[in-house]
Amino acid sequence: MRVHAGINLPVQYIGLHVSFLYCGMLFRLAMIDKKQAHGQVQSSLLSFGGSISYSIYLFHGIAALLVYQFLPLTENWTDLLTGLVSLGLTILISHSVYKYLETPMIALGRKTATRNEPRATIAVPQS
Repeated sequence: MRVHAGINLPVQYIGLHVSFLYCGMLFRLAMIDKKQAHGQVQSSLLSFGGSISYSIYLFHGIAALLVYQFLPLTENWTDLLTGLVSLGLTILISHSVYKYLETPMIALGRKTATRNEPRATIAVPQS
């Protein structure tokens, strides 16, 4: 077991908590970004991060396990590079899932919901 920052826990356990904090921060910032008044500059980076934050939450563990298979942790400075590779792979997977799975499914859901809505009829008074 590796001691990290004075805490006697596995690195993956600490990384999991940091990942949850990161995803929560991205979600919070994306929500603030969307609620800004019209005419103000919105951060495209925060919007992007917010849009893929759920996929980051779902796939960060899988990406980390894949990276650890090829670049195992060595308890020296190369672990930072391993973390950056894991982060890059997580963002790549998350963006791909958002673009090719989430976005089409959201569009299909909106189309289906709109199609099943009862059409409003307006009574026109006869003169």
